[in-house]
Amino acid sequence: MNIELVLADSLYGEASHFLSTLNQYQLSWLVSIRSNHGVWMPSNQRVRANKWSTVPWRLPPGLAVDRLPRCKFTRTFSNQNSETRYIREIIYGKRHHITYWQLTTDTETMPENSTTYVMTNLQKTTKAFSSPHVIR
Repeated sequence: MNIELVLADSLYGEASHFLSTLNQYQLSWLVSIRSNHGVWMPSNQRVRANKWSTVPWRLPPGLAVDRLPRCKFTRTFSNQNSETRYIREIIYGKRHHITYWQLTTDTETMPENSTTYVMTNLQKTTKAFSSPHVIR
């Protein structure tokens, strides 16, 4: 069986044993996390978020995530309606192999029902974020 990417909700995203198992099998994953997700880091480091941007989300093949840390994109639903979404990287201390992202429909008001957080071990592609299952 060839598993390209594991997607999971925040119940699994907050389960360290689940994530450890995915890493043990060297699987790529992208999971939802709670907005109050905690990350251990030295006291002299800080949490920072990239600014929201209007860079188009459609990327050329092979462009690394860390070369385009923030952007705007359109999500198209199965009924063909669409809405604009924004994404930016949240950095806890120094960048590591696991990255954290915030997605929202409104960068000013950050509506609770359409602002989500995800965590991933993906390094070289943004293809997973374009999946309709990832960005709700």
